[in-house]
Amino acid sequence: IAPHHDDVEVFILQTQGSKSWQLFAPQRELSHKYEKTPPGSLGKPMLEVRLEQGDMLYIPRGCIHQAKATDLFSTHLTVSTYQAQSWRDLLEGAIPAALAKAMDVHAQSWGDLLEGAIPAA
Repeated sequence: IAPHHDDVEVFILQTQGSKSWQLFAPQRELSHKYEKTPPGSLGKPMLEVRLEQGDMLYIPRGCIHQAKATDLFSTHLTVSTYQAQSWRDLLEGAIPAALAKAMDVHAQSWGDLLEGAIPAA
């Protein structure tokens, strides 16, 4: 797996074989998108670990990581959490919805006030 960071919290469960993982310090705070990272910009790993069948690894959002199979056949299951659950994500959805609702209410209020005030043609 090439070096990258995710926009979610990740739990890795090694299901078959083994895999060596390297975790590196985040290069940006609380990333909101998946990004590949050039290998030359990684620095020293914060953690190097080999996962065997049944082992689990937690990778925080934004933490750069890479993996390499150490057996001929190696699989893992990735479970991600905290997807689109930041304050930014909440506000990006809530503010437009609140504005749209306010405009609807405002339009209805003006409609009620003007009803019958303007003669029909």
